[in-house]
Amino acid sequence: MRETNPMRASLAKEFTENHMQKLFYFCLKKTGSTAEAEDLTQDIALNILAALHKGVIPTNFSAWVWQIARNRYSVWAKAKHDRSLSVT
Repeated sequence: MRETNPMRASLAKEFTENHMQKLFYFCLKKTGSTAEAEDLTQDIALNILAALHKGVIPTNFSAWVWQIARNRYSVWAKAKHDRSLSVT
């Protein structure tokens, strides 16, 4: 088992303690649905934690988190738009 990088663990803890709730409300405002907001929040969190696990150490952590959130929302919105076009 690998030893965990202390900086990575610290950033993961900061993310869960300081950003998760704000991130959920961001997603809720963007999606308008609790279920979709939960799914989008989970997707964003997974992307952030996966990047940290790979060794990414951002210089401005908060800005990095929100950039990922905006990018993942953009992907989600485009996919939702494409699904609605295929239905109609």
